[in-house]
Parts: sequence; structure tokens; C-alpha cells
Amino acid sequence: MAITAVRARRVFAWTGIVEDLTGLEPTEDDWFDLTELPATLKALLGEVGRV
Repeated sequence: MAITAVRARRVFAWTGIVEDLTGLEPTEDDWFDLTELPATLKALLGEVGRV
């Protein structure tokens, strides 16, 4: 982590924030129903997957 703190400060800060989420336990209500996603989000995810 010391190298990351020196060479990639933003990554180092981000990992500090993400580590706080380790105790989060998702439930069934936390997931999206794929059939109810808006077309704009589907198009965006399709583009992300393409590149």
C-alpha cells in the first residue's frame, strides 16, 4: 500500500473508501430486475461491454 500511496494517490484514497463497504450484506431487494431496466441503461451497458 505504501507504493500505491506514493504513485497513485487517488487509487489509495478510493480503496480506503471501498474498504468501509466490506460489512454490507445485500438482500434480494437490493438487486435490479433485468426486465425492468430502462433502454438507456441497457444501451450504456451494451456499449461498456462492447469496448
